[in-house]
Amino acid sequence: MSILPGSARLSLRPDIRLLTVVKNALSEAEMAKLDRLVQDLQGPINGEVVATAVCARSVVDVLLDIANHDYCDVIVLGASGESMLQQAIKGNIPEAIARGCPCTVILVRPALMN
Repeated sequence: MSILPGSARLSLRPDIRLLTVVKNALSEAEMAKLDRLVQDLQGPINGEVVATAVCARSVVDVLLDIANHDYCDVIVLGASGESMLQQAIKGNIPEAIARGCPCTVILVRPALMN
Protein backbone atom coordinates (compact mmCIF):
# COMPACT_ATOMS: atom_id res chain seq x y z
CA MET A 1 0.00 0.00 0.00
CA SER A 2 2.86 2.37 0.73
CA ILE A 3 4.08 2.36 -2.88
CA LEU A 4 0.72 3.30 -4.42
CA PRO A 5 0.73 7.08 -3.76
CA GLY A 6 4.17 7.50 -5.34
CA SER A 7 3.33 5.24 -8.26
CA ALA A 8 0.02 7.01 -8.84
CA ARG A 9 1.87 10.29 -9.42
CA LEU A 10 3.01 8.87 -12.75
CA SER A 11 -0.50 9.51 -14.06
CA LEU A 12 -2.43 12.78 -14.12
CA ARG A 13 -5.66 11.13 -12.96
CA PRO A 14 -5.08 7.55 -11.82
CA ASP A 15 -7.89 5.13 -11.11
CA ILE A 16 -6.94 2.71 -8.35
CA ARG A 17 -8.87 -0.49 -7.79
CA LEU A 18 -8.12 -2.30 -4.55
CA LEU A 19 -9.14 -5.91 -4.93
CA THR A 20 -9.18 -8.61 -2.32
CA VAL A 21 -9.91 -12.18 -3.35
CA VAL A 22 -11.44 -14.28 -0.60
CA LYS A 23 -12.89 -17.76 -0.22
CA ASN A 24 -15.91 -16.54 1.76
CA ALA A 25 -17.58 -13.19 2.34
CA LEU A 26 -15.58 -10.56 4.22
CA SER A 27 -16.37 -9.89 7.85
CA GLU A 28 -17.50 -6.45 9.01
CA ALA A 29 -13.99 -5.83 10.41
CA GLU A 30 -12.35 -6.77 7.09
CA MET A 31 -14.73 -4.51 5.17
CA ALA A 32 -13.97 -1.66 7.58
CA LYS A 33 -10.24 -2.20 7.02
CA LEU A 34 -10.73 -2.08 3.25
CA ASP A 35 -12.78 1.12 3.59
CA ARG A 36 -9.98 2.68 5.70
CA LEU A 37 -7.45 1.81 2.99
CA VAL A 38 -9.59 3.62 0.43
CA GLN A 39 -9.83 6.69 2.66
CA ASP A 40 -6.07 6.65 3.36
CA LEU A 41 -5.28 6.53 -0.36
CA GLN A 42 -7.95 9.00 -1.49
CA GLY A 43 -6.13 11.94 0.13
CA PRO A 44 -2.73 11.75 -1.58
CA ILE A 45 -4.06 10.43 -4.91
CA ASN A 46 -5.64 12.76 -7.44
CA GLY A 47 -7.97 10.13 -8.85
CA GLU A 48 -10.56 7.56 -8.03
CA VAL A 49 -9.93 4.85 -5.42
CA VAL A 50 -12.40 1.95 -5.24
CA ALA A 51 -12.25 -1.26 -3.22
CA THR A 52 -13.88 -4.54 -4.16
CA ALA A 53 -14.03 -7.95 -2.50
CA VAL A 54 -14.44 -10.92 -4.82
CA CYS A 55 -15.37 -14.42 -3.66
CA ALA A 56 -13.57 -16.88 -5.91
CA ARG A 57 -11.63 -20.10 -5.93
CA SER A 58 -9.04 -18.97 -8.45
CA VAL A 59 -7.03 -15.83 -7.77
CA VAL A 60 -5.39 -16.18 -11.19
CA ASP A 61 -8.69 -16.31 -13.09
CA VAL A 62 -10.09 -13.28 -11.23
CA LEU A 63 -7.01 -11.12 -11.80
CA LEU A 64 -6.57 -12.10 -15.44
CA ASP A 65 -10.25 -11.41 -16.12
CA ILE A 66 -10.00 -7.96 -14.53
CA ALA A 67 -6.70 -7.16 -16.25
CA ASN A 68 -8.13 -8.07 -19.64
CA HIS A 69 -11.57 -6.50 -19.31
CA ASP A 70 -10.75 -3.36 -17.33
CA TYR A 71 -7.71 -2.36 -19.41
CA CYS A 72 -5.33 -2.17 -16.47
CA ASP A 73 -1.98 -0.46 -16.95
CA VAL A 74 -0.35 -1.99 -13.88
CA ILE A 75 -1.25 -4.66 -11.34
CA VAL A 76 0.45 -4.51 -7.95
CA LEU A 77 0.19 -7.96 -6.45
CA GLY A 78 0.70 -8.34 -2.73
CA ALA A 79 -0.46 -10.35 0.25
CA SER A 80 -2.13 -9.54 3.53
CA GLY A 81 -2.60 -11.85 6.47
CA GLU A 82 -6.30 -12.23 5.71
CA SER A 83 -6.18 -12.96 1.99
CA MET A 84 -5.85 -16.14 -0.03
CA LEU A 85 -2.72 -14.63 -1.59
CA GLN A 86 -0.81 -15.09 1.68
CA GLN A 87 0.17 -18.62 0.70
CA ALA A 88 -0.11 -18.07 -3.04
CA ILE A 89 2.45 -15.25 -3.14
CA LYS A 90 5.19 -17.80 -2.47
CA GLY A 91 4.12 -20.17 -5.23
CA ASN A 92 3.35 -20.29 -8.94
CA ILE A 93 0.28 -18.05 -8.80
CA PRO A 94 2.24 -14.78 -9.21
CA GLU A 95 4.07 -16.29 -12.17
CA ALA A 96 0.79 -17.38 -13.79
CA ILE A 97 -0.64 -13.89 -13.30
CA ALA A 98 2.47 -12.21 -14.69
CA ARG A 99 2.55 -14.50 -17.73
CA GLY A 100 -1.15 -14.09 -18.48
CA CYS A 101 -1.54 -10.35 -17.91
CA PRO A 102 -1.44 -7.92 -20.81
CA CYS A 103 0.02 -5.27 -18.49
CA THR A 104 2.90 -4.71 -16.10
CA VAL A 105 2.75 -6.77 -12.89
CA ILE A 106 4.60 -5.64 -9.78
CA LEU A 107 5.02 -8.32 -7.13
CA VAL A 108 5.39 -7.04 -3.57
CA ARG A 109 6.48 -9.66 -1.08
CA PRO A 110 6.74 -9.36 2.69
CA ALA A 111 10.19 -8.68 4.09
CA LEU A 112 12.19 -11.78 4.91
CA MET A 113 12.72 -12.33 8.60
CA ASN A 114 16.05 -13.72 9.82
